[in-house]
Amino acid sequence: MDEVTLTPEQEEALREQLERGVAFEEMLTTKGWAYIQSYYQNQIKLFVNALMNEAKPIIEFENKRQELLGLKRLLGQVDSAVKTLQAKREEDKKNESA
Repeated sequence: MDEVTLTPEQEEALREQLERGVAFEEMLTTKGWAYIQSYYQNQIKLFVNALMNEAKPIIEFENKRQELLGLKRLLGQVDSAVKTLQAKREEDKKNESA
């Protein structure tokens, strides 16, 4: 496969993503992270239950929906950074073997 040439801006963005990945990977091993994931899952369950069981106009759920979307985006950023780091490590391993 041909090697991709990155612009300086892309190299900087990748470097920052890898730095975040290292930090996030370390964070994923803590109890605090388990609590964050549990909190998010519980909030989703509570939201769905409220949405299905409360006789309120749908618009009244929008603030909570936005909060949950923000948490989802944050979890996605963490996941993306860790996956980028893992992919880079795999790529480096393959290059060392070649």
